[in-house]
Amino acid sequence: MTAVGQVAYYPAKSGRRMPLSPLAHIETQFLQLFSSAKRVAKYRQAYAESVVATREAMEHPSAFNREKSFLEMKEAFIRELEEIVSAGDFSSDSWESLACADLSMVSDGPYWEIADQMMGQGVEGKILWQLAYYVGHEVSHISPRAILAEASNKISMSSWPLAPASTMPECVENHFRRFAGTLRPYFEYFERQMEIGETFFTPRSELSACRQITGDQLKPFCKMIADALALRFLGGYFKVTDEPVVGPLEQNTLEISIGSDLLDVQLPLFVVAPKIVGGLKNPLRIVETREAGLFAHDKTNPFRGLSLARKERGLPIENPVHIKIAARRLTAQTWELQFSDNGRGIIVEELLQPLADACAHMPGAVSPAIEHAVRRWRVNKDPFAFNAIPLGDLLEAVYHLGVSTGTGGKGSGLGLWGSLLMLFKLGAQLKIGINPGGGFYESVVLPVNLSVAHREVKRTAAALWKNYPASTSSAA
Repeated sequence: MTAVGQVAYYPAKSGRRMPLSPLAHIETQFLQLFSSAKRVAKYRQAYAESVVATREAMEHPSAFNREKSFLEMKEAFIRELEEIVSAGDFSSDSWESLACADLSMVSDGPYWEIADQMMGQGVEGKILWQLAYYVGHEVSHISPRAILAEASNKISMSSWPLAPASTMPECVENHFRRFAGTLRPYFEYFERQMEIGETFFTPRSELSACRQITGDQLKPFCKMIADALALRFLGGYFKVTDEPVVGPLEQNTLEISIGSDLLDVQLPLFVVAPKIVGGLKNPLRIVETREAGLFAHDKTNPFRGLSLARKERGLPIENPVHIKIAARRLTAQTWELQFSDNGRGIIVEELLQPLADACAHMPGAVSPAIEHAVRRWRVNKDPFAFNAIPLGDLLEAVYHLGVSTGTGGKGSGLGLWGSLLMLFKLGAQLKIGINPGGGFYESVVLPVNLSVAHREVKRTAAALWKNYPASTSSAA
C-alpha cells in the first residue's frame, strides 16, 4: 500500500511484468490528480465558487429571460406539469411548451469556464478539462427540459403517420404521471449536481460534510431516476418496477431491487449517485438506439423499430430486454451495487474504433497494452492485434475516457469514466463481465460509510468475486 494525497492506494495488479489493466490505469491517473494538496485545494475552490455564484444567479432574471429568474421558471414548470397531469389533458398542445422552458442556468452552468481554467499540459491537464466537461455532461442529460423534449420527439416519430402530432399515446401517460409525481425532489437533485466537482476534490477526511445519501433513500432515489430516464428514452417503452420479474416479458423492463438491510448506509450523494444514474442511463439509451437502428433503411421513418412504435401499431415487442439494478448487503461494513441486463451486452468489435479515437485524441489516457494493440490494428492493419489482450481487459476498456458504449461509438465516452473516478474516492471495487445467458454485468463493492477502510472493501470484493453468486440477482 502507498499513500497518495488523501487517498490510500492498493494497486489493482501487482508484479512488475504484469501490465496495468484499464481500471488500474485509470486509478493511477486518478491518484496523480491528488499528488499535490495545493493543486487539489485550488480545484476544489474553483468548483465551490462556481456553485455559490450559480445558486445566487438563480434568484435573478437571466440575460436570456429578463422577466423571470431560474427559480421562478422552475416553479412555473412544476406547477404547469402538475396541472396538466391533474386535469388529464395529455394533448401535446398542453405540454409541449414545457420542453421550451429555459433551464440553461443549470444545464449550461459554469462548467466550460471551469474547464478552460483547468486546462493544462499533459494528461493531467486534459483529464481535468474532461472532468469539468463530465459534470456539465451529467447535468444536461437529466435536465427536466431535455427529458420532455426527448419524450416529445419519440412520440412524434413513433406515432407518425398513424396519429396527429397533437395526440399523446394512452400507453405513455403513466410515464408523465410518475415523472410529475417526483418532480420537486428531482429538480433538487438536478440543481445540486453542480456539487459533483467540489465533492470530487474534497479530501476524504472532510467528505462527511458533503451532501449524503442514506440507505432508506436508495430505493426512492433509484425509482425517481429510473422514471425520469424511462421518459427520456421513451422510444424503448420501458416498464419500471420494484417487483421481482418472473415469466416472459411483454415489454422492455427495468427492475429495481434494493435490500431492506441497507438502512445504515451513509455516503456522499455525489460520489454514489453518478454511478446509479449512469448505470441506469446507459442500458436504456443503448436499447433505444439499437431499436431505432433496426429499420435504418426506411428513409420515411427510421424509428419504426422502437418498442413504442410497435406498441402504437398493435405489434408485439420483439425480444424485450430485462435490465436490473440491485443492491444487497455483503458484510457488516460493505454492500454491493449491481447492474445487469439480458440484452446484447458489450460488443467488443464496437469498441475498437472508439478506442482508436480515444488513443488519437487523448494520448496516455488509454492503458499502454491496449494503446499498443490499437496502434497495430489501426496503423499496421494487423487483424490479430488484440489477440493477446484478455477479454476482461477489453471489457474494462469501456471505462476509458472517450470510449462510448453507444451503438457504433455514438456518445461522449464521459459517463462511465466520470462515475468511476467518483467511486475511487471511496476505495470502491468494480468488476465488469458478461451474463451467462447473455448481456452486460457489473458489480460494485462499496463501504457502508466513510469510516470503513479501503482494505476491507478490497478484501470483501476479492472474496466475493472468487466464487461469485451472480445468478441470484442478475437479470435473466
